[in-house]
Amino acid sequence: MVAVVVISAFGLRSAVDEFVSALCASGRIVLDEDARASDGREALIELEDQWLATVATEHENETVGRQVWWALDDEDIEPLRAALKPILAAHSVRDLSPGSIPIDRVAWSIVCHRYVSEH
Repeated sequence: MVAVVVISAFGLRSAVDEFVSALCASGRIVLDEDARASDGREALIELEDQWLATVATEHENETVGRQVWWALDDEDIEPLRAALKPILAAHSVRDLSPGSIPIDRVAWSIVCHRYVSEH
């Protein structure tokens, strides 16, 4: 089985750049950065809407959305998850009410596509 993992992120440019750098340094080979598949654009638009609604609309011109993609074999999924967990946790919040989220937080989503070949 092969998996493709995609993390989408949106927020202040400096925070997103730092977030993506941390993801890329996770020890797993990055397949692609900023690929623009149709489902990726939709994820970034949704994250943008959420971030602007809950964090800071006045900083809209300072924001960016980016994606990081990995292609993994089964045995690589768990090590990647373990490496990413603290990075994603640092940007996770419980209270999503407007004005309660620090501006340096990145809105993120993760999608895992798993592929099975049959012989």
